[in-house]
Amino acid sequence: MTRARKGSDDANALVQKGVSLVYQGKPDEAIALFDRVLAKDPDDANALVKKGVSLGYQGKHDEAIALFDRVLAKDPDDANALIKKGVSLGYQGKRDEAIACYDRVLAKDPEDVDALVKKVPLRIIKASTTRRLLAMTACSQRIR
Repeated sequence: MTRARKGSDDANALVQKGVSLVYQGKPDEAIALFDRVLAKDPDDANALVKKGVSLGYQGKHDEAIALFDRVLAKDPDDANALIKKGVSLGYQGKRDEAIACYDRVLAKDPEDVDALVKKVPLRIIKASTTRRLLAMTACSQRIR
């Protein structure tokens, strides 16, 4: 096995262990593992996205989005980073921006289930909010 391949295998193993820690409710420990990978390769897209997800679980969506944007700066079509960015934007109430992320994924792959599943509820909420605003406007005009 070449040295480069072994390093890649080590990074993947650390990232997978980090993902397991996130699922166990230990995002701080997971972030420490992702940081170890990123210390060796600051552009490791997998580690950046997984660290961003961990930060998102902690409610640190601005920090998470910054990591997703680092990945997207290198690969604007990275579906994983776009979807995870959309999730964080959704939690921040930025529905239109989140939907735009999902639309970018769906433009490349119209059957991307993850993007579809995450986009639909945001569209429903947006439509519901618009209907409520229109109804409130109509009611206020009747009251006048």
